[in-house]
Amino acid sequence: MKKPYIVYSLSKDRTTQKFNKSKINDIVDGLQSFLSKYTKEDARNPDSIEITVCNDEKNSQYDILDRTIQHFGSKREVSPIGYQYPSGIPHTTLRHVWTLNADKFEDALQFIISNKSLPKSDHGPIELFTTYSFKLHNPITKVELPNQENTSIFCIWLSKSSKSISPTIFFPFEIPDENFWSYLDKISLYLPFKIEEKYLRITHVNKKGEINSFKKIVRPILNNILKLCNSLLRLCSMIWFTPAVITVTIFVTAFVAAGSPVTSALVTIAVAVAFAGRHFYQGWVA
Repeated sequence: MKKPYIVYSLSKDRTTQKFNKSKINDIVDGLQSFLSKYTKEDARNPDSIEITVCNDEKNSQYDILDRTIQHFGSKREVSPIGYQYPSGIPHTTLRHVWTLNADKFEDALQFIISNKSLPKSDHGPIELFTTYSFKLHNPITKVELPNQENTSIFCIWLSKSSKSISPTIFFPFEIPDENFWSYLDKISLYLPFKIEEKYLRITHVNKKGEINSFKKIVRPILNNILKLCNSLLRLCSMIWFTPAVITVTIFVTAFVAAGSPVTSALVTIAVAVAFAGRHFYQGWVA
């Protein structure tokens, strides 16, 4: 039986998500910050690079296609962006794709930035596509972390109208325990996009590598709130606080963590009952 693993990947009906930053240079810098700390990869040395130009009536007057041919050469793949249904007639807008070597990243990036003054278009008009594959490493020793049979990957699209990423991250954890959530919180500080925890899954596979189960995992919020309240109450026991101040502190803490006044009230009551019981048998200091 192969080991289970935890993966972060968007759903089929949502293939991409936004970056934390809006400017292309800031996005690349943020990507580099993560890759250099948690992997051995370099943001300026991707696995693959493509420049895509969609030539339609909106941008043909700006000669972006001619400028791209002049800059990157005429060798490219050309195809219609789609076909009309049910006739099968090709769309009049054509997609021109240049596949570049990794050492052309900086050149391609600056070309995209220098042409950002082009009008917005439903298809481009010019877009940079890059991919990065990586394994997670220890940020201090730079040694690859164990339990990573699969390779994580970032697919990134950068253009004037859209800057998005399709991430798939395989975490080196078999269960979503405290160590996993702690690691996730640390790594999230450096990721160039926001981790949406509803897309975290734990996967179990059989000997053949076939997926047996693919289940959503949820952060144990209540446990975290109780632990935080426990720490606050210990602090309160070291310096003098009235019961009212302690109750308000617990409520506010729970509200900030859970975002719901109802949940906060329930947590406050639960903590109060628990500590009242401990006070009765063991004294106030837990």
